[in-house]
Amino acid sequence: MICRVWVTLVSVGAMVLSDGVAAWRSCPPEEGGGICPDDNTCCPTSIQGISACITRPKGQFVRKSVCCDDDGLGETGCGPDYQCASSSDWYERKQFSCELQDDKKNLTPASPLRLPRYRLGRLHQGNLKHVHSLLVELNAPQLAYYSSMTSLDAMDAASVARRVSVRTVVVVIHGSGRNADDYLSCAVASIPKNLRDSTLVLVPRFLAPDDGPVNATDPTVNLLRWDEHYPIAHTWRYGADAINTTLSSYQAMDVLVEQLNRTLFPKLERIVVAGHSAGGQFTHRWALTSSSRVWGGHYNSPLSLAVSLQIPIRVVVANPRSFCYLDGQRYVNGTLRLPEAAAIEACPDYNTWEWGLDSGGPLKTPYKDRALKAAGGATQMAVRYALRDVVYIAGEFDTLPVRAGCEDDDFQGLNRRQRSEFFFESLNALFPLHRHRRFVAPMTPHDHCLIFQSDAYQHEVYDEGTVHNDVGKK
Repeated sequence: MICRVWVTLVSVGAMVLSDGVAAWRSCPPEEGGGICPDDNTCCPTSIQGISACITRPKGQFVRKSVCCDDDGLGETGCGPDYQCASSSDWYERKQFSCELQDDKKNLTPASPLRLPRYRLGRLHQGNLKHVHSLLVELNAPQLAYYSSMTSLDAMDAASVARRVSVRTVVVVIHGSGRNADDYLSCAVASIPKNLRDSTLVLVPRFLAPDDGPVNATDPTVNLLRWDEHYPIAHTWRYGADAINTTLSSYQAMDVLVEQLNRTLFPKLERIVVAGHSAGGQFTHRWALTSSSRVWGGHYNSPLSLAVSLQIPIRVVVANPRSFCYLDGQRYVNGTLRLPEAAAIEACPDYNTWEWGLDSGGPLKTPYKDRALKAAGGATQMAVRYALRDVVYIAGEFDTLPVRAGCEDDDFQGLNRRQRSEFFFESLNALFPLHRHRRFVAPMTPHDHCLIFQSDAYQHEVYDEGTVHNDVGKK
């Protein structure tokens, strides 16, 4: 086994180029000479000028990762505190993994002893150096986004030719760290090799004022930004209006997916909108509230079926901290029922937006209010949601306690995995014939890259392989 360890410091002099919250770094020649998100570790590849990138898991402030050579390709790696490991199965086929270092095995909270390898992302310099912008509404700030190809409005011959080959568009929603560049890298790395030329990845950046200036393709464009702190954290994930206009983050998503049509992409077969953590909260609630024409309008419209069959759209909800329940029931001592009056009195917002569809709550969301009216009320919105194509993925190891507020902690479960299970069971009780599916990704903690590489994600996004139900599908 051969491993190379690279330590990336918080500052690497001239190699780190600031782009607000998501800087990028130019990797030195010994690390491939390419480009990676600034909080990634660079790994050399067989092609000089191209580096492979390893993400930094959330909460790891010293960015030390391992580039693994033992796979014979140099295309895998391990995160902080792990080392490259391998074993052989009954058929003498090598199985590659990441093994927790000996000096980390007795720490609290305990880390998994073994994790899957990261597939390493390789990005061209233009993918990270330029942030594109999407016109959401005339005379208003625009939505920032990354693309694995070029901007959606690029009309040069090369861009048009590349779009002709696209059959799948995956729109990925970043987490609370707003590290859209890292999500782009991981999402691109997860694309099956035989589908790389036919898959486009788009990653919006829901900017905050804290992010500072952005290296936009058009420097004259004013970009949408959301309040990151008030009245609750990360307001963009719940559909709030931007601070520099009255445009909702969900409205921006509606416009983005509406651009994905067969005029622009003649061979387009499917659209997937996938989010992890805060991004999973976003995709869940957007799929619940959106009345965009990509869904075909009202759920029982004949036109709805015709349009939705034209370009199917699927939503992936991975490891969110909380859910928006479809009625006031919660799991109490293992039983789905309305909470006791005393519990509701102690936490009166438990079923208001973002945790439910009752009126009130700390965050004003005009988009949600309009959506309820357009759907005909909360019951009709819930029915519509049950008929949409939604997939939930929970990490087997995403079981650390999550403490935020009583609405989450006292009414939705102890950790993200349990909250996913409870919400899905409530959906089963309300709508036994719903279209949704839930998977648990084996050996996976709270890690967007490993979720994107999981069998469940690969199968539901790319129809690749089979889902191994080591933990279960419900």
